[in-house]
Amino acid sequence: MEGSNSRCGCLGEWNLAPVVKWGNIVLGCYFFGIGILALITLFTALTGALKSPIGFILFLYISMFGVFLAFGELDWPEGFIRLFYFLRGAYLRALFELFLASLALTAGFTGNTSYFTNILLIIGGFVAVVFGILCFCYGTDHNAQGDEMDAGGVGRGSGGGMFSKSQGTSNPVSAI
Repeated sequence: MEGSNSRCGCLGEWNLAPVVKWGNIVLGCYFFGIGILALITLFTALTGALKSPIGFILFLYISMFGVFLAFGELDWPEGFIRLFYFLRGAYLRALFELFLASLALTAGFTGNTSYFTNILLIIGGFVAVVFGILCFCYGTDHNAQGDEMDAGGVGRGSGGGMFSKSQGTSNPVSAI
């Protein structure tokens, strides 16, 4: 059964893969919204971004990584998983989600913005920790079946990358 207890035997025989998938999509959209809200509240004061440049960068990362999490779960743009390969597997996606949770908890506990956004960041951070653990246990690998060719037309098990020779050239310098 896809997404059953292949990695964590302590949680029983439940199939939580759809819950993890849609929870990650909602959590990615949540972090995007909270990151934008925190950026707006940071810029309401005229010198807010100048007073806290690290907070500005942190909220920008939270909103951008929330979009990454939602797009990685949806596999929506055609080449998104190819560009951000770490979102393909459940283990690295879970680590990415735990990293996003640490960013949200750091931003929430430092208090760079209003109390309302701090509370929302803390709640979202703790929920992301739970979903990161669930993604590690029940997350599904994207594009595992039917992905014979990676970007560039190189077979999946034959190396590939930017230093591989193209099909039409024999000069490795022009293939790069």
